[in-house]
Amino acid sequence: MLHILIGKIKSLYFGVETTYIKSITKNFSYRGNEPDFDSSENIAEYEGRKILVIDLEKHFFHRTGKWDKTEIIILSFSGCEFAILIEEIKDIFPIPKKDILPIPPYAERYMSEKFFRGLFSVNGQLVLLMDILKITQSKSYYLSPGGEA
Repeated sequence: MLHILIGKIKSLYFGVETTYIKSITKNFSYRGNEPDFDSSENIAEYEGRKILVIDLEKHFFHRTGKWDKTEIIILSFSGCEFAILIEEIKDIFPIPKKDILPIPPYAERYMSEKFFRGLFSVNGQLVLLMDILKITQSKSYYLSPGGEA
């Protein structure tokens, strides 16, 4: 059984295993004191450290302009910390491992980076389960140990 936090960005519902979640916050300091992640750096200050910010809306929906999300999930994995910007948090759900299905090969072909390890349904809504290891090893979001981008 996995405990998965489900978040939403536009029409995309995604899940993150709660074991990787360090905190959820609305308090965040931005480079330049402006919530604008159009630069290539996507760096923010969190608890006195610089961490990488992953903007899924920009990545999947090609948003341009300023960030306007209300929730930030701080994740920790293998000594790296990073933030994911989201519109809202739905809830935490227990999901049996057997209910997580692989991403269909036809859909995976159109994903430039394979950030998801499977999908499942909650209350009739399709949810993509994020693969935190693949995000931390991604060429787009490389994280060095200690969380420095």
